[in-house]
Amino acid sequence: MKSSFGETVEVINDMMITMNIHKVEVKTANFVESWAGALSMLVTGLVQLKDYPVRKRFVHNIILAPQQQGYFVFSDMFKLICDEYDYYEVVD
Repeated sequence: MKSSFGETVEVINDMMITMNIHKVEVKTANFVESWAGALSMLVTGLVQLKDYPVRKRFVHNIILAPQQQGYFVFSDMFKLICDEYDYYEVVD
């Protein structure tokens, strides 16, 4: 899997869709109030990709900023953690 950075919401959305996510398992979720009533959330867990037998770890950091009717996503960062052994291929 290649590492890349999305410059627009559309590019990021396309990247997430092409990952073919099958199942997500949340292990931890931490929330803390930040500046001016914003909420900072850090979520960790495992993700299962379609047609890929190994679950991968992920970290998701989200900052929610307050507005009149609830919150909006001010910042959102998702990191899929690929370990070294994920790149090895079996040779017959």
